[in-house]
Amino acid sequence: MEHIINQKIRLSNDLCEFIGAYIGDGSASKYNTKYGMRYHIQFSGHSKNDWGYYQNTIIPIAKKLFNIKPYVRTVGNSNILRVNFYSKQLMQLLNERFNMPIGKKSHTVTIPEEILNSNEEYILSTIRGIFDTDGCVFIDKRKIYLNPYPRITLQMVSKPLYFQLKEILERYFNLYARINEKRQNTYIEVYGFIQIDKWMKLIGFSNVRHLSKLSCLGGSGSRALLRE
Repeated sequence: MEHIINQKIRLSNDLCEFIGAYIGDGSASKYNTKYGMRYHIQFSGHSKNDWGYYQNTIIPIAKKLFNIKPYVRTVGNSNILRVNFYSKQLMQLLNERFNMPIGKKSHTVTIPEEILNSNEEYILSTIRGIFDTDGCVFIDKRKIYLNPYPRITLQMVSKPLYFQLKEILERYFNLYARINEKRQNTYIEVYGFIQIDKWMKLIGFSNVRHLSKLSCLGGSGSRALLRE
């Protein structure tokens, strides 16, 4: 008998971060087996760079909120990490309450209206989950900069998600944002020491992969925050 997940569980920072991570790197599918219908929720990442994030953030959230443990594996000799949850009730929560698609979602996924209509803290927790999984921290070391110059970037193919994120993030940051019709993708960038400092205070990261890149800005990079 499958465990019970409270479909009316209250919004929280943990729940919103989990949903944000699902928006970034998650997928859902259901299929028939000889044992009946199987419900499969999967997160994908890099086996070395992202394992710490799933081990220390997403898996503990799943255990805490849903009392569910994942099946974790890597794909052959590749660096692809799969974090798998088999739960009809978790799929129902994501699909029926939060309108997360079953099957392909990359072009259509959005932040759920329930979260958009909640408080700022929950919205920003969701954005943290999206950027922790699908975002990138880039340190520009070209000689045109006095110090290594930080950028937080996100590329996506879902235009609805792009417009949501652009509208929200423009409340706090000066963005570089564009739609590339030729490549059929979109791009959002938060750039510069002052804005990255503000990002860390407002949103932050849970993924050590991103935090470790920003840590190299210590010393001269940190001082540059004061004089950008």
